[in-house]
Amino acid sequence: MIGGMRLAFAAVGFAVLTCSTLAAQDPSQASSGRHIDRVWAADLPEGWRQLGREEAADVRNLPFDTPAEELRSALMTLFGPVDRWKRDGFAGGALAVASWEPEETVDQAFADKLRQTYEAPRTARGERRVVDSLQLSTIGPDQHPAILMEVHGADREGKVVFRSFDVCTGTSGQLLILSFRAWENEWHELEPKLRAMASSLTFARPPRQKGQLGDALLQAAVFGGIFVVALLALRSFLRRRPLEHQPPSARERGPESGGPSQT
Repeated sequence: MIGGMRLAFAAVGFAVLTCSTLAAQDPSQASSGRHIDRVWAADLPEGWRQLGREEAADVRNLPFDTPAEELRSALMTLFGPVDRWKRDGFAGGALAVASWEPEETVDQAFADKLRQTYEAPRTARGERRVVDSLQLSTIGPDQHPAILMEVHGADREGKVVFRSFDVCTGTSGQLLILSFRAWENEWHELEPKLRAMASSLTFARPPRQKGQLGDALLQAAVFGGIFVVALLALRSFLRRRPLEHQPPSARERGPESGGPSQT
């Protein structure tokens, strides 16, 4: 729920409270082309791959809202030119993915809460994120409904240090944030590539519409109630049947099964 999101964002910025349930590729294998995960897929540039948990400590100068300790604990998943990062430090763009349950309805009310969640927390050093634009729209070839945000990170003096194009959407019972990001001094060069990656996004299922989960739970409760009532009625009927119409085992036990025997 949004309360869990607020707690997590207040602690680390981008990371979420629930550990990501996204299946990971083998981080030792450099990847290019189509990256297919459990509930989402996107086209990654050549040489991009997932940053392994054990590799997070080897990357210098990570953005303030993607701290190494969260990457090591799998609170988020980071994709990018990992081998370059390990050699030269964080640069060249990245895709940060966070996922948690339950799935939220992607509507204006949730979009307003999401904006507040993004902008409320600051780090201990005074760094913060600012949402420059937010809209309900669609993403990818399947026109998947999503909240699209343009975001920048600022230091304590308000200087822009990085920018990102963030996609928030629901699929398969999960809520996802996919953040396509780069340092401010690289953004002009990398923005077209990052937006092309975002435009290639596909998802396993359409977002859940408002009321679908509640309706499903209500239907299950009604069915369960009917089933229990039917069992009780059947039990009452069998107990009231004449002894000669009961099964042999019941006739042998007598009407008061388990009581003291008559001699």
